[in-house]
Amino acid sequence: MKRLTKEQQIKFYEEEIKKILYDYKAYLDSKCIDLINKNELHVGSFEYIDEVRNQVVFSFPKEKLPKTKIPLTATRPKSTDVLASNFYDFNYSLYRKNYVATFSECYGVYYHEQEGKFNIGFNNCDLEFLNSLSKGDKIVFGISEPPLKYYFNLIQITKNDVKSEMVGEILNGTFHLNDFKPVHIDDSLDLIAKYKSDLKNNNTLIIQGPPGTGKTFFISRLLEVLNKENKSILVGTLANRSLIELAKKYFKLATANKMVVYKSNLTLEESKEVKSLKPMPKDFLPAAGSILLTSFYKMSSIAVENISSPVYDYIIIEEASQCFLGTIAAAKLLGKKVILVGDPIQLHPVVNQDNPENISPNIDLMLESFTYYASTINCPKYRFTTTYRFSENSCYQTNTFYENSLKSKSEIQQGNEIFSRIPNIYNNKGGCSLFYYDSTNLKSIYDLLLGQINVLLQINPKFEIAILSSTKKGVKLLRDNLLHKLKDKQDQILINTVDSVQGLTIDFCFYFGYSDGSPAFSFKLNRFNVATSRARFCTLILLDEVYKVVKPYKGFVAEFISKCDLNHVIEIPVLDESINESNQPKSTGLKIIDKIDLSKFEKPKKEIKKDKENLYIIDTNVFVDNPDIISKIDKKYDVVLSAKVIDELDNLKSKLNNEGKINVQKALKSLNNNMELRNIRMEMSDSTLLPNDFNKRSPDNLILSVALKFKSANPIILTSDNGLQLKAKGMKITTITLKEFLNQLKRK
Repeated sequence: MKRLTKEQQIKFYEEEIKKILYDYKAYLDSKCIDLINKNELHVGSFEYIDEVRNQVVFSFPKEKLPKTKIPLTATRPKSTDVLASNFYDFNYSLYRKNYVATFSECYGVYYHEQEGKFNIGFNNCDLEFLNSLSKGDKIVFGISEPPLKYYFNLIQITKNDVKSEMVGEILNGTFHLNDFKPVHIDDSLDLIAKYKSDLKNNNTLIIQGPPGTGKTFFISRLLEVLNKENKSILVGTLANRSLIELAKKYFKLATANKMVVYKSNLTLEESKEVKSLKPMPKDFLPAAGSILLTSFYKMSSIAVENISSPVYDYIIIEEASQCFLGTIAAAKLLGKKVILVGDPIQLHPVVNQDNPENISPNIDLMLESFTYYASTINCPKYRFTTTYRFSENSCYQTNTFYENSLKSKSEIQQGNEIFSRIPNIYNNKGGCSLFYYDSTNLKSIYDLLLGQINVLLQINPKFEIAILSSTKKGVKLLRDNLLHKLKDKQDQILINTVDSVQGLTIDFCFYFGYSDGSPAFSFKLNRFNVATSRARFCTLILLDEVYKVVKPYKGFVAEFISKCDLNHVIEIPVLDESINESNQPKSTGLKIIDKIDLSKFEKPKKEIKKDKENLYIIDTNVFVDNPDIISKIDKKYDVVLSAKVIDELDNLKSKLNNEGKINVQKALKSLNNNMELRNIRMEMSDSTLLPNDFNKRSPDNLILSVALKFKSANPIILTSDNGLQLKAKGMKITTITLKEFLNQLKRK
């Protein structure tokens, strides 16, 4: 039995706020000009709305393009004078607090050069924000704001100042995990019929929906029934996408009332995708027969607006496994009846703080609130057991987590024509298969992914594909190395964390089990279950080959993996650097090149490793001694510039003797010219990669941290600094002095 005091629950939310603020505060406190120089803040101009793609297009300077697929906050200044005056000297927090007229969350989808401008198409822009824009308006794009208000709302709800009895039962309750025994339902329509006959008399209903069992279909049918009864309804979930899928299914029903469905923060593309959906007005009030689709955050905001008794007839919570106790309490405060639809074996809410167990040994009650609540509460409980997503084989694998209760009614089964055309790296019965990779050579994984995406899109250009990672760092690696090569297919290939995609359904999925120092994180049952259950056809699980020896998984996950095919060794085809734009099938994926590779007869350089990417990272002293060093590095090797080196060179312009000043100016000019001509990229330092004993502000150490970001690619630090060489060697980073490097060129 577990119980948390209200003070402990509030402490949990406060610690979440502290952690999020700590990570965000450094950004807020930075000057706008510094963020712009670091490519972390961008100023663009509104151009037009792309009616074909339903995206909002902004133009940017070529050298200051924001990355796509990254959540951003777009802000419109109160006047043009703001950007023309002291904006660049403002701290970002000062600008946000005092000079913003309106804002919207958004993310870039694609790059496009048009008439000398570099345009980016954005998704997810609020209609209210768009309606305030005129062509040419300057818009500031910063990193997305963390969801602090959601936690503040949960604190207010937990205090329960309105003394709600229903809320008190949740916040003061004692919970256990001993009694979740849902009744199995083969057809969700049977549950609709059961609701009409007797379930409507219950104040609470819990429905477990394993992957692909039609939770959204069921809710759409339930909305139809409740609307006919003239009930006011709020549907809440964590992610916007699932609300749109629900609206689409509801509006397909012949008897759906299309005039009464509203959504909070309705975006442009959502309004085009579901034309009957209405934006939630600012003065929106629940009315008989109305349906509001909203987020947990907005639902919690409504709950703290001086509400002392339920204002909705029904609250329906989708993806309920992602609720905190306070989220469930908010639903109870707002609704006379509450229906929780979710799956305790899928994702729990995201927790940011490092050691929540310090608050209480019972803190699991906050980390798995829905699981405990569903086990403890005395109410009708059901599990859908027919999956329409999985083949028989995929169902066999996923049944590991569901006591073999699931049955497949998918149209995609063994013998499907697609299974006969896909490479043997996939399971030709559907479901998951394994592929082990060398973590010291991540480039091979990027090549594999690009190659397989190309193959799949040649089979069917309309396939929806996702590449998932358990960690944000894994997602960053994937985006940095793949997105620019996907070109016009960027908006067709989803690259994201597993925690961001619950409810997603696609055709093929790649799960990149990148550990980032904590291998077990990728194989936690709930996360692994979500990652491996998104695809209709096949999922390829990419595992570090180290896991053949030391397995980071156990229990049900180990049993699941034992049911997966270990694929034959396959030859990774040599493919074009980008996705074939025509997507027309080719006779072969191989290139035959009728040249002799003269490099085979050259004496190998001591720093180069043939099986690695080999990136040169150049220290400041090398540029001072040899300003034209870039031209001496073979173009087949990338050069990564530490931002600290650029900063140091800029400072040295005024500090060195005349010869030194001239060399620095030459170096900066050479860098500026070569930036456009060859693959040179600037990278920010990451002091978190340094050992605790290293000074996190030392310029040498910051340069070293850039090398550590690319450790698997054989970064080569070109430096004459003995101290930096020693530290690099201690961290197993390749180094070479300027003298050694130049001597090799002479011997060539």
